[in-house]
Amino acid sequence: MRPTSILHLTLAGIAQLAAPDNANEVEPSSRYTELESCTLIAHGDVDAGEDWVLNRCNGYDGIPVWRGFTDSARSQLGFGSRPNASGMFGLDRDDSWLVEWRGVDRDGRFEPYAVIVRMTRPAVGVPDDRTGSLFVFRLRSDGLSCMVASDLLSNEEARERADGSRQEYNCLSEPSELDLS
Repeated sequence: MRPTSILHLTLAGIAQLAAPDNANEVEPSSRYTELESCTLIAHGDVDAGEDWVLNRCNGYDGIPVWRGFTDSARSQLGFGSRPNASGMFGLDRDDSWLVEWRGVDRDGRFEPYAVIVRMTRPAVGVPDDRTGSLFVFRLRSDGLSCMVASDLLSNEEARERADGSRQEYNCLSEPSELDLS
């Protein structure tokens, strides 16, 4: 073997070691569902002054979406196998919210790790006007979710926050586990 060939192979090997291992990185992508097939799970006793309802909706690939309303307009959302909710929003009750599930494809199966929801709120002081905000929830391994970003205006920023939550996240609102017994 010629000396230049050995040098070339050695430099190529060093370059490979120094380069980040992107071969195992999986690019995030999205799947979309709507809040549909919602079922009333529980509600307060109106005669006792309890104004609340809890719905369970079908999410991506059977992941439940938990949606609760209190005081007729304040809402909380949760995602995951265990009934939970986090956040508090002044919202219109709108069943057409688009739910964006952020995740990765592994071995031909989509694995979501975060959820982005655009919710419509009545604009303060402006009759019949609506404003939309994006909220990001991190799906946790314990079957709960927590809100990691709120009131975002661009899809790009919401996806950035969702994707960033794969490495590190701080809950803006810890989830409340809901007792359905």
